[in-house]
Amino acid sequence: MRIPLKAWYFHSTIDENLVRRKFSEFEIESSDPLVIKIGESLRVMITSFGAVVFWPFDEGTARLVTSRIIETLSDPHVVEEVEDRLVVETDKDEDRLLYSE
Repeated sequence: MRIPLKAWYFHSTIDENLVRRKFSEFEIESSDPLVIKIGESLRVMITSFGAVVFWPFDEGTARLVTSRIIETLSDPHVVEEVEDRLVVETDKDEDRLLYSE
């Protein structure tokens, strides 16, 4: 199975406790870093230093998540052009990480 990951970055740090309250209808799988189960196979990891990692990446989910995070920030600028992408392959003889450079 190939799992595409994508990360966006905010200029600002993120208060994970404030953000957690914005996602009260979703299951919180981890509090540090904050991992939210958005759907059966959709996860988002939010770090205090401003990174938001989506797996697998879905544009609609990314827009929903960033709009809620922005409500908690003093500097809401998200840097999409400085994004990271990664593909994790599982169910192989060896797990592989494929990333863009």
